[in-house]
Amino acid sequence: MFDLKRITEQFEWNPGSAYGRWSRAIKENDRPYIWLSCRPSSEGRELYCINQSGSPIERIDVLHNTHALVDGEYFNKANAALSYTEIAHDEAVKIAHYDEYYDLDVLLGVTLAVSSTELGHLVLKSKEILGGPKLDDVLLWKNQCDSSKIK
Repeated sequence: MFDLKRITEQFEWNPGSAYGRWSRAIKENDRPYIWLSCRPSSEGRELYCINQSGSPIERIDVLHNTHALVDGEYFNKANAALSYTEIAHDEAVKIAHYDEYYDLDVLLGVTLAVSSTELGHLVLKSKEILGGPKLDDVLLWKNQCDSSKIK
């Protein structure tokens, strides 16, 4: 387990790369509301969830997903390990830590249960990747949000 950590105003959204990272066309005025970003640490990588929805998020519960094939047997594990409350706009919370050694042979991802007055109750899931997410990953775009449709 790792220490819970909050960072304010230190993540900047990069709308893409020269390699066309995003699978969908990004509209001119589109921006992420909730997204993930990795940062290097002294013991591997830290994964952060960034709130840029314009309003606070009351609660985020994090479920870590692990999938592997061990000696021909399928292994699946999910741990409800942590939660954060009152995540301000432009605040990032640490949701995972990857050691970049033992994690390399395992499919890792996160599922977030988000509760917000503006967004309602959402379940957002990251891609599951060997060794865990390494690039920025948008979980919720602004143009996906119509508060009358989200409950």
